[in-house]
Amino acid sequence: FKGDNHTRIGYDLAGACLPWKRWTQIAYFCKRVNCELIFMINALRGRKKIECPEKIDCRHNFKRNPCCTAWQKGSNWNSTNALEFLKKVAHAASINNNSPRIFGFEFGNELAGRKGIQAHLTPQNYGDGFLELKRMVDDLWGNVVEEVRPKIIGPNSAFQEKWNSEFLRYISDHGEKVDILTSHMYTLGAGV
Repeated sequence: FKGDNHTRIGYDLAGACLPWKRWTQIAYFCKRVNCELIFMINALRGRKKIECPEKIDCRHNFKRNPCCTAWQKGSNWNSTNALEFLKKVAHAASINNNSPRIFGFEFGNELAGRKGIQAHLTPQNYGDGFLELKRMVDDLWGNVVEEVRPKIIGPNSAFQEKWNSEFLRYISDHGEKVDILTSHMYTLGAGV
């Protein structure tokens, strides 16, 4: 990762990539020690961030600068990279019954509503990407038993009753369900 004070978390979101060889090493390590893997999919890929003025330090002064976590309305998730990754994972599982089990895919982290850290996505905007990821997994793992199909997990943010209710209603209105609903509890504070 490359340090970048123009983002709330302090590094450029576009810079990280997990090579397939490293993914395979991690997956087989999990298989050897009998764990199941959950992998987070970048839910911000393709979305357009609103740029802050040059002198704004989002890493240290994000609370005073709304531009630090603002994303353009109508900018949507680009699933191209995720689809290629999912195809490789599904293909590896289909040709090798001994391949590691992928328990699930998390769609983003800390992006929901006003309590999001790097973004404040609406339930509908987050939901559109969530549904797309769910359809991709269903298409690629469609003919396997439910226990083997990777779960779709989200929203992975601090609990917000109104946001979560709207998100679940949006998913349900599209004839789907959330496999695993997650929220983060920071009883002692977020530590930021």
